[in-house]
Amino acid sequence: MKKTYFAALCMLVAMLATATVSCQRTQKTSEESSSTSVIEDDQDSTDSLFEEEPDSVLFQESEFAVPVKSKGGEPTMADFINAILSQEETFDAYVTLEHSWNLFQKGKALPKGSSIALDEKERYMRFDETEVLENGSTYTGVKEYFCWDFADGKHQLVVENTVDCNDGEPFAGQYSGLSFYIYDMETRKMWLTSEYSIGGDFDIPRDTHMIVHKVDNKNKSIDYTCYTEKGAVTRCAIWDGRRIKLIR
Repeated sequence: MKKTYFAALCMLVAMLATATVSCQRTQKTSEESSSTSVIEDDQDSTDSLFEEEPDSVLFQESEFAVPVKSKGGEPTMADFINAILSQEETFDAYVTLEHSWNLFQKGKALPKGSSIALDEKERYMRFDETEVLENGSTYTGVKEYFCWDFADGKHQLVVENTVDCNDGEPFAGQYSGLSFYIYDMETRKMWLTSEYSIGGDFDIPRDTHMIVHKVDNKNKSIDYTCYTEKGAVTRCAIWDGRRIKLIR
């Protein structure tokens, strides 16, 4: 009887020990999996830092929306430029563009150092201005506009890219960079939207002091060249009809 009781007690202790080891192993495996997952998440930095806005929010008309007036059905690039310049606050960034644009539409000569290229077929416009500064350096500013379609067939995205250079070298001007406008084909209004709302706010090198953008209208892609103390790093994103998605 004593032997049977003792044997049963030993068996119970062994089972408890096995269960404890098994639990420790399970906990360790779980911790290792979590660490690996975190590392994988850290390594996966090719996507946006923020989730893009849901359609119900993204396409909600802004209180600052402006009407896009057009003579025909679908607005032309010229119509979009007119709408952008019709905003109550166009900032100093548009002063020279607005002046040159008004002259351009009237078929008059533009100021010295300024030029405008408009391609309605490609839905593209470019404005260049050049000025020799008092210190002898040459300032050049470029504004480009592109019109891309949303996949829903109800909205369009107008992309504005501004690049400022001094003697051919880019610098971070007050208005340099990208701006995005959403056009609603039903209400025929457009408004400024944030870059992150369409997935365009990416993780960049921490020591980046300037970003220069290059837009490819044909491929609907954007190169983000990040200037760091160690040199320039370029990342590329494409427009997929709903968001700007980083591909490298």
